[in-house]
Amino acid sequence: MEISSKKELRQIYKARRAQLGHDNRLLLSAEITRQVLAFLSERETLRHIHLFLPIDKFHEIDTYPLIDALQKQGKNVYTSVTDPMTGQMKTVKLVSGGEIGLDAWGIPVPVVREEVLDALLQVVFLPLLAYDLNGHRIGYGKGMYDRFA
Repeated sequence: MEISSKKELRQIYKARRAQLGHDNRLLLSAEITRQVLAFLSERETLRHIHLFLPIDKFHEIDTYPLIDALQKQGKNVYTSVTDPMTGQMKTVKLVSGGEIGLDAWGIPVPVVREEVLDALLQVVFLPLLAYDLNGHRIGYGKGMYDRFA
């Protein structure tokens, strides 16, 4: 089957993700958490980690256990919030135990925000729907992370 467009790929992978179901998503999230922690354990100098907060309606992996584990290890964990006026993302530090709310688009965001410079980040984990063997990412089509520092 030949797939002709990113739009078509997005539809296919959104459907596949939705079909995983809650329990499988939790198992896969735990495996991703394990792999990320193993990766970072071999790279102790990486202390400033950016993660996305999962959007439930998109059936994204649960990054909250990874965030908790990293914070317990003393790592600095960050996420992004989108400025509704400019459409640009800004990096903010996640405070351990800090309250998470939803923005106007239903995206989880920290209620209390401490904005930081993107240059501080050493590792950025991006949300995605699919990727190819060359590492090219397909996201949701808004280009937010494509424009991210």
